[in-house]
Amino acid sequence: MGCYVASFGPPDLDATQEKRAGMFSRNSSTRPRDVVDGLSNTLCVGERQNGVFRNGAAHGNHFEYETTWAGAVREITDATDDHGHMILFQTGHVPNNPASDDRDVSAPHVGFAQFLLGDGSVRLIGSSIDFGLYSALGTIAGGEVIGEY
Repeated sequence: MGCYVASFGPPDLDATQEKRAGMFSRNSSTRPRDVVDGLSNTLCVGERQNGVFRNGAAHGNHFEYETTWAGAVREITDATDDHGHMILFQTGHVPNNPASDDRDVSAPHVGFAQFLLGDGSVRLIGSSIDFGLYSALGTIAGGEVIGEY
């Protein structure tokens, strides 16, 4: 089953989904004028398919790729694990990377994933995209120069 998740940008040292560099984060209210990198250069939504349950995996005991309303609910026993990644993705690995976890894009296609950009256009992004470029597409105000991809 495939679903769609919103971009919270590249990974950072903040363990929560608060105040991230991407288009969306918990309690965010990003406006078009906030996207100084340009709406056509900023990822908004990407694909994610549900995956297998990984008991004891490095990133926790839950399904590899999660996409549910529960992402809006904070963990009862651990307030720092808010599960925002269940409805958000980071640009921590290129699409469909075997090292991906439950915070990345995992499309049901071989070699690419589909993304909605801030200007409303849809782009196919291949798994062979340069990681630095992919990470830059995840920010709204990083100031990176985006070339062709």
